[in-house]
Amino acid sequence: FRNAEASEQRTLLRKIRKEESQETHESFELKWAGEKDAEVHKRQMEEERRVSFQFRNAEASEQRALLQKIQNDESQETHESFEL
Repeated sequence: FRNAEASEQRTLLRKIRKEESQETHESFELKWAGEKDAEVHKRQMEEERRVSFQFRNAEASEQRALLQKIQNDESQETHESFEL
């Protein structure tokens, strides 16, 4: 009688430990998946930021070139007005 009861307790204990181990494993898998998703999101945000910087740099270059052209034109007009 005691041997059968002890056997049942050991079987129940093994089952509980197996379930705990499985839950821990699933928890780690979810954690790792979340970390991977966060890393992918971080890389996407870095890429978007890099592209944004490229665009703003190109736009600023165009504005500087346009401003330089306007200044050159004004300077040329001033020079021509003095020649007359």
